[in-house]
Amino acid sequence: MTALVTRKDLCEVRIRTGQTEVAVFVDYESRK
Repeated sequence: MTALVTRKDLCEVRIRTGQTEVAVFVDYESRK
């Protein structure tokens, strides 16, 4: 169970990080 929870948490963090990275990238280009 712990492994599953950790795996799910990692997946969620990864998706969130990717979304944030994309948002930052778009903002950076827009500012340029």
